[in-house]
Order: sequence, then C-alpha cells, then structure tokens
Amino acid sequence: MTVAEKTEKRSIGDYPEILTNKNWQKMKGAIAKMAGETGVGKAMDAVEAAWKRVPWALFDPEKAWAGVGVKKLDDYYDAFKKAKDRFPEVEKVRKALFDLEKLAEKTAADWAKNKLIPKASAEHAKKVAAEASRLATELKSLDQVFIEAKRKYLYDNVVWSILGGKRKLDHQEEEGKGSLEKMKQFLKEIDIFEKSPTAATLLKLFSGDSNARGVTTFCKFWDQAIRAIFGKIATSIYKGEMTKEYLPYFSDYGANRDSNAWRKMLEDEAKVRGSVEATLLYRAQELAKAKPKLQEIIKYAEALAKAAKEEMAKVP
Repeated sequence: MTVAEKTEKRSIGDYPEILTNKNWQKMKGAIAKMAGETGVGKAMDAVEAAWKRVPWALFDPEKAWAGVGVKKLDDYYDAFKKAKDRFPEVEKVRKALFDLEKLAEKTAADWAKNKLIPKASAEHAKKVAAEASRLATELKSLDQVFIEAKRKYLYDNVVWSILGGKRKLDHQEEEGKGSLEKMKQFLKEIDIFEKSPTAATLLKLFSGDSNARGVTTFCKFWDQAIRAIFGKIATSIYKGEMTKEYLPYFSDYGANRDSNAWRKMLEDEAKVRGSVEATLLYRAQELAKAKPKLQEIIKYAEALAKAAKEEMAKVP
C-alpha cells in the first residue's frame, strides 16, 4: 500500500494504536508479562515521544498546501520546502521505529519458544514488528505524498479541463470532452456556418451545450484560476485577460442558449439589420473574421496543457 493510499484511511500524523505502550500492555497477555521485561514498551514510548515532536501538518498537503478556490504552485513549493527542512525529525522517528521492530521481532521469537506463553502473545509481537517496519518505510516516502498531491491537483483541475478524458473525484469516475477539443470543433463549425448562414445551421451548431462553450469556459478558467495557479508560467504563455480580449467575439455562441432564446435574439437583431437573413449573414461573416482569435486561444490552451504536464512530472 502506498502512502497516498494509506492516508485515505489514516491521516498523516495519526499514530497507530498498535504501537502504543498502553495497547502493548493490554494485548501481550498476563503470562507474557510474567516472562520478564522485553524493552518493547519503552521502545514504543520512545517512538511516540519522537512522533509528537514532528509538525505533521507540514507534511500533509491538504493542510500545508491550502488555497481559497485555487492552489498556487508557488505556495506548493514553499510548503514542500518547509516540510523538507523538518524531515530530520521524521528520520528520528524512523530510527526509533526500526529499533522497536528489532525488539518486537526478538520478543516474538523468544515467546514462540516458550511453551508457557500463549501463541497469541507471540503473534501480537509479530504484528507490532510488522507495523513498525511498514510505518518506517512509509515515512521514508513522505515526499511522494506531496508529489502525488500536485500531480492529482493539476490533472483533475487543469489537464482534464483542457484535454478531457477520465478523472476520479470523490471516489467517482467521470469522463468528458476537454475545452481544447471543443474549440477545435468550434473552429470547423465556423466554416460550416460561413458556408451556410441559415437559422437551421446556427441552431444546430450553437444551441445549448455547444462546442463554442469550450471557448467561454477556457477564457473564464484562465482569468479566474490559471493565472493564480501558475503565476509566471501563465504570463509566459499569455499576459492579458482573456475574458476582455477574446471572449466578446465568441460569448454569444457559448452562452448555452436554447433555440427559443436564439430565435428571439435573431428577431431583435433583425429590427436593426433589416431581416433575419441579413443578421445571420452578418454573424457568419463576423465569426469568420474572428477565427484567428480562436486559433490564438487554441495555441494558449495547448501550451498550458504542455506546461501542466511538465509540472506534473517535475520533482521538487
């Protein structure tokens, strides 16, 4: 079991009951107590004392890498450094755990040879040794908890949004089309609408949850989240505000309007342009002119997906 899997059941910093002296005195049995001092209880006290000196919250990404709405990568690396600086204290815990493991293994072996001591007592000593070994090994890879937290956050909240595919949130898997694929499909649909600027074409292509929503989603996503999450990485790709520079060209088409809302809009615009047909022709021409803008957004989305994947693979 990996650290990430284990911490789904037990939070980082939660000390296992089986390694407490209190539990040891309870579980080893009355006859085993009479066999003499093993040193296991004192070793457990030493482990627990060292454990309490560790600021475990620094090693828990859920607590150390917090954010309101979004989590910034700069904050992630700051949190990782703070945890790394305190890792010598974790090493002291690991050393104490290995000492406990050796004592528990010796005790289990000695008790197994003693016919007066119940088998259950020796078996419990083995469990203590196994848990001490497991926990010491787990603590060695605490940095993997941070690395996995960043990888999962960037995939679930950035890469998946752009590229689509499958993701697992709250133990439920979902699958969807990313904004990049939607924008590329929207680019093709602009050509279709330009060649056939009819109400039927417009309603078919741009009603409801259309591909054009990939543009509106990505522009808002960039301004509201990406700039905060990626900081300088984001500004190296694009420095402005997408909702101001790009969204006005496409917002009508990605507004999730149903056919009735579109017909009402076309009728209202027809009062200015003379007819619905003239309105549709105007819209098709203006949308075609905006294609270079859409192509720019697509390039930004591709660059962001690449940067996010590189960050996912990056080890601090």
